[in-house]
Amino acid sequence: TVQLIGLTSPGNTEFVQSLGCYRQALGYDQLGSLDPSVPTLYVAFSGSTSLRRQVHAHFKDALVYDCYAGSAQNQDYAEPDQA
Repeated sequence: TVQLIGLTSPGNTEFVQSLGCYRQALGYDQLGSLDPSVPTLYVAFSGSTSLRRQVHAHFKDALVYDCYAGSAQNQDYAEPDQA
């Protein structure tokens, strides 16, 4: 079963959940609550290099794809080998 989970700033979780796009919305600070052994595809819209690195560190080899879709807040871009 594919689960679509939205990661957002802690203050936006209720709003993101209300959109109905995601099975679950979590704050960035809740990343550690996700099972790191589940094959995961990550699509980044915020552009946060720090969050991208945290996602890579958390999921390690279970991260099957990392898509940098854009940068809503940031002008930095980490190459995959830097993440």
